[in-house]
Amino acid sequence: MPSRITCLLFTTIFAFSPLGFALECSQPTTPDIPNGKTASEQEIVRAHRAVTDYVARGREFLGCLKEKEMTLPDDASEEEQQALVNRFNAMVSEMKAASGEFNQALQNYKKTHS
Repeated sequence: MPSRITCLLFTTIFAFSPLGFALECSQPTTPDIPNGKTASEQEIVRAHRAVTDYVARGREFLGCLKEKEMTLPDDASEEEQQALVNRFNAMVSEMKAASGEFNQALQNYKKTHS
């Protein structure tokens, strides 16, 4: 059984690692986007809600990462700083991709069902 000192040491090291900072912020899961050519109206509406929710949760995640960046210790390593920047940029890219994929599905839906 690990001692209290071992647990405390592990927790301290993990909390100040790049992974530790990222784990405190909850990154949303990218929603599934239906094929607009074959999707029903209900599936498109459901996908719209899912993408809207995803983007909102993504913005919360970005805010959390910004907060973590502001609270990094002055002696934080370049690796720790870059880890936060990389997660931030990746989330922005994922949000843009999900929105673009939904917009394409919606256009395809409208073409197929008009």
